[in-house]
Amino acid sequence: MNKYLKLIIGCILTICCTACEKFLEEKSDVALSVPDNLDDLDALMNFYTQFVDDPQTGEISSADFYLSDVNLASLLSSDARNAYLWTDDVFLEDNANDWNTIYSSIYYSNLVLEKLAKLEKEGTVTDRSRFNRIKGEALFNRGRKYLGGVWIWGKVYNESSAAIDFGMPLRLTSNFNEKIERANIRDTYQQIIHDLKTSTLLLPDVADHLVKPSRAAALAMLSRTYLSMGKYQEAVIYADSALQLKHDLLDFNTLDRSKKLPIDPYNAEVLLSAALRSSQILGQSRLRVTEELVNLFADNDLRKPMFFTLNADQSYSFRAYFGNTGGTSPFSGPAVNEMYLNRAEGNCRIGNLDLAIADMNRLLAARFKPADFTPWPATLSKEELLQKILLERRKELLYRGIRWIDIKRLNSTGADIDLVRNVNGKKYELKANELRWILQLPRTVIELGGYTPNPR
Repeated sequence: MNKYLKLIIGCILTICCTACEKFLEEKSDVALSVPDNLDDLDALMNFYTQFVDDPQTGEISSADFYLSDVNLASLLSSDARNAYLWTDDVFLEDNANDWNTIYSSIYYSNLVLEKLAKLEKEGTVTDRSRFNRIKGEALFNRGRKYLGGVWIWGKVYNESSAAIDFGMPLRLTSNFNEKIERANIRDTYQQIIHDLKTSTLLLPDVADHLVKPSRAAALAMLSRTYLSMGKYQEAVIYADSALQLKHDLLDFNTLDRSKKLPIDPYNAEVLLSAALRSSQILGQSRLRVTEELVNLFADNDLRKPMFFTLNADQSYSFRAYFGNTGGTSPFSGPAVNEMYLNRAEGNCRIGNLDLAIADMNRLLAARFKPADFTPWPATLSKEELLQKILLERRKELLYRGIRWIDIKRLNSTGADIDLVRNVNGKKYELKANELRWILQLPRTVIELGGYTPNPR
């Protein structure tokens, strides 16, 4: 057994032992046996902590926050520090990095899919509805994990080069000894889309709990996928389909700003309760919002007091953590507000300006007092409207693991967004379209998997 296999299995066994919520603890000892029936496979998929964690590195590498020099120096994780400063060697901590998080989840998904196929071949499936739901959950989780990975380790999708650009190793079985080549970007996205589309045919419209996938969440993930690819018509179609199933928005007029965390867990906008992988750097005690970002919000914008807390040193902390994280990590799951923004941007780009304006007015009306909200006019040009939508997207979807891919895709069309950080008097820069926007694979993965490193 090679070092990488031991590493992954150790990671999996550690996660398997993590306690789950009461309602998901049925037959929790399934991880200690070989699953061979629907009860076992259902229980395995109910280890929700294995599936809801999303990669954190993209968000750490984004620049809508900063750390004090003292807090940066106090980080226990060298990976987080390296990602923050855009150094080339990011993933050095073999036991706890985004690659392991992604591929351990993919391992479980593949194991479940294999066992389901065996049960079906044997003709022992008696509960087809339950069988379909479990299969849909496994496909959804595999597709979502590959999407999170390709955003970090792959180029932005480009039709002209997708067949030669490096994507993800597409491991589709639970056999770790199987040699898997690194797929190209085209095949990686095709696999993601196949998994998510198939899951929409199998999942229930509404899940038993928001930590579990639903059809609405799968449709939303397809919209997220297509938007990141620059396929705007498809992004609109799938955002619209998700909103047909769930379209409620939080009225910020009803929130209690006196609460430490004013946006409740499992609120009306959540389609899947997920979070960025737990990290010191993104925690409430260290993360500081840039003054530039805070100043983007008008004083009468209700998001400003709900999102930010002014500290004694006049810095700002972010406090709109929600989902199942309890305030320890930023929410990263698909949500209703994101779907309004996806549909608005997509409609704007394909020329449906009236539909885009209608979506933005509906979203923003829930973020201001009625007397303070001025609807966007129908006289906006396409370019004016697009810039306003992109600005609201940045403001509305703070620290959700989306900003990194947004900058990458916008830079690929000429946005020229550079990132800058200052640490101990030294200036660190990441220029638009530098190769460092495509993070390097973990060193261990390159060595043991035999993969070609990302170009530098």
